[in-house]
Amino acid sequence: MYEVPRSRDAVAAEVRVLLTQDGWTTDASELSPRGSVRLTASKDGKTVKASVAGDASRAALILTLP
Repeated sequence: MYEVPRSRDAVAAEVRVLLTQDGWTTDASELSPRGSVRLTASKDGKTVKASVAGDASRAALILTLP
């Protein structure tokens, strides 16, 4: 888990851009009932899940390898 001193929405947008720039494909993107952004991305047969939770002042980025 990484704590980022920016809003959840800003961090989620940054993660999407950075994944795309690095050649990852976003396979799924959804908003949880509590407001977290859940992303699933893949590249070269590898899959990574990322969740971004938080509020307007800070976010937590959680990366998971399935």
